[in-house]
Formats: sequence, C-alpha cells, structure tokens
Amino acid sequence: MIQTLWKWARSTGVAKYLLLLAFPMFGRPLHFVAGESRRSYASARFGTVALPLAAAGIWVYAMILFFDGVATELVPRLNETLGEMAAYRRMNLLNSLVKWETALLILVMVVASSYIRHGYYLLARSVVARFSVPGPVIPRKYFLVSTSSTAFLYGIAGVLFGLVQRYGVDHRALIESVVVSPWFAALLAVFGIANLVGWRNRRAAHVELYGSPLASTCVDLAVIPLLIVPLILMMLVM
Repeated sequence: MIQTLWKWARSTGVAKYLLLLAFPMFGRPLHFVAGESRRSYASARFGTVALPLAAAGIWVYAMILFFDGVATELVPRLNETLGEMAAYRRMNLLNSLVKWETALLILVMVVASSYIRHGYYLLARSVVARFSVPGPVIPRKYFLVSTSSTAFLYGIAGVLFGLVQRYGVDHRALIESVVVSPWFAALLAVFGIANLVGWRNRRAAHVELYGSPLASTCVDLAVIPLLIVPLILMMLVM
C-alpha cells in the first residue's frame, strides 16, 4: 500500500513537494547545482511559491488554535460588556486579523530571511575565496526552500501546542503524561531525533557552502558581531 502511494506520488510530482517540506532533514546546497549531486525535487516548478504559502498556512492554523483557546475566556467577558451580537462581530474581526496578519508576517519573514541569508552567503563566500576554495555558487532558491521548510516544520510544532492549549491540557499533566504514556514519550523522542538530524544536516550543508569545516565555522562566528551590534544600538536608543 505504501509503495503504491509513493509510486503514485512520484509519478504525479507530489513526492517532490513532500520532500521539500522535509528539506531540513536531508536537503543539501549541492542538490540545487547542476551535476551529479542535483536532485529532481530541487527543480519542482512551483516550489518557490508553494513552500512559503505552505509555511504561512500552517502558522495561520496554529494561531487560530491559540486564538480559539483565548476566545473561550474572552467571549463571556465581551458578551457582558458589548452584548452577544457585538461580541460576535468583534471576535470575527479579531479572528480575521489573526489570520491575515500571521500569513503576511510569515511570508515577509520567510522571503526577507532567504534574501538576507543569500546575501550574507555571497559576501562570506567572496571573503572565503581569498583564503581557500569555497563550494560552487548556490542559487537563491536553496535559501528560500530551506527557510520555508524550516518555518513549516516549526509551524507543525506550533499546531501541536495549539491543540494542547485548545483542549485544555494542563502543562503539568502534559509532563506527567510523558511518563504515563509511552506513545507520547515516543512522539517527543521522534521530534528530538528529527531536530538533531536536522542540525547535523545543516552543519554538513555549511561545509558544502564554504568548502571546509574551518571556513564554515569562521563564517558562523562572524555572524555574532553582526547580531550583537543591532542589539546594543537598540539598548542605547531605549
């Protein structure tokens, strides 16, 4: 059954998008460069459009779940102060704002982050090229796919937490259920292992970007001052 579904997914092209969604687990920069390392999913026709939309969609669903959890406490208060009809309109308005603001925020963050990452990569690569041999030039699509799929996977985690909040599971009961239920403990273990695999894959991907572990480490360390300076400026302004 599973093999049949996978063959159907590969024949229709659906498999490419399923692989793109799980990209942080196995995706590499060289998969987007022409040659023996290139993979078919990297040429998915609508990948650059569908992935940011998928990330925005899953986060919209997560925020709706969080909003529903808050609404159960907010609606009775609004009914008392505004009346049922006005409270209903107010909640519909807030619900629409949550949806659109979340969608726009995720889309802007994904696209902006991919441009920033690609720009920093080009700058760092030009510096590394003076001292060693970096990897081949990677297209911006890799950074967009990587950022979008990472946002999508974190959105799934947000959905799970939203479900916990919506159905009123106390955090203490949630922690205790890890000990009581082996299935829930197994689920957490899967998330932990997936995060570890993704982290190891990102480290290997950085080596492909800059040609060596030493160059990759230096590029990563160079980001720290770039992050600290804006924080210091914000503290001085505030």
